[in-house]
Amino acid sequence: MGEPYFRFKQFSIWQPRAAQKVSTEACVLGAVTPLPALPARLLDVGTGTGLLALMMAQRLRAAFPAGAFLIDALEPDAQSLADAARNVAESSFQATIVLHQKRLQDFFPEKPYELIVSNPPFFQQDLRAARPCRNTAAHADALPLPELATHAARLLAPAGLLAVLLPPHEASLLTALLAPLGLVPEKKIILTARQGKSPFRHVALYRRQPAAPSQMPLTILDETGHYTPDFVALLRDFYLFL
Repeated sequence: MGEPYFRFKQFSIWQPRAAQKVSTEACVLGAVTPLPALPARLLDVGTGTGLLALMMAQRLRAAFPAGAFLIDALEPDAQSLADAARNVAESSFQATIVLHQKRLQDFFPEKPYELIVSNPPFFQQDLRAARPCRNTAAHADALPLPELATHAARLLAPAGLLAVLLPPHEASLLTALLAPLGLVPEKKIILTARQGKSPFRHVALYRRQPAAPSQMPLTILDETGHYTPDFVALLRDFYLFL
């Protein structure tokens, strides 16, 4: 998915300058995250191209045509934010998405959020890329997991939901960091790229109310290389070719 733009059914994602391009797993996060009741405030941490904010806006409008919701989208990288600004401005959702060139650590809104969603950086010791913005998007020194945990807990409403996309090991680390802050797993979507392969991402959902956590496997491609029925059902409202 390295094209200058990626066209969805209700919006397009231009990404020539963005450090983090559209990915299949990010699309899964945007499609599988449960919607809050309205009226609601949502926060997209590290919005990049604006993909998650736009996906959530599309889903909320479909579910609540007359409902009131606001999506704040944070992105510290100016080049990525420029792509996000174009994508939001050219969509039909610009009135409900507000972009901020800020780090999560420096963001202090007046009210908490009913939903916080994030596809955060996670590489710890990997080789650095030539582009500094690519390092910011991919490496956890821009938003270390302890800081993600602390500030997500600070900004989440008492009954709010935190949805995070991470590799399995990093998802386990975040779960341990969130526990002392009162956020516990509600559900984990275990994402596998192809049938027979090991899981490569977890979509982890956290709330403050204790609950018996559940798990749901999701495989993107079957053994023949075609999208699985579960994946098609999840992304049908977004992908043009489904």
